[in-house]
Amino acid sequence: MKKDKYHYYTLTALILFWIESIAVINHVNNFRFIFGMLFFVLGKIMYCLRFTNNRDFKLARLLPFLTVSFILIVYGILIEKKVIEEKTLKINF
Repeated sequence: MKKDKYHYYTLTALILFWIESIAVINHVNNFRFIFGMLFFVLGKIMYCLRFTNNRDFKLARLLPFLTVSFILIVYGILIEKKVIEEKTLKINF
């Protein structure tokens, strides 16, 4: 029973990474890029859940790192979008 659960996590992670790869192909489109990154994060979470059976692996130790990484990615996307909008405004005027 427990072994099947871990196989489910692995298969789900691989499917999520596959969807992410397809979505990020057109990375110029912001919606697809964010959609792809969401599936990337979900795939990483599935891998974390997959390896929680190891004694040396603690999910609670990864949560601060994952939180900071997520905030930095979202902040970077917002800053990039703002810079692109400012460049567009300068070109138009």
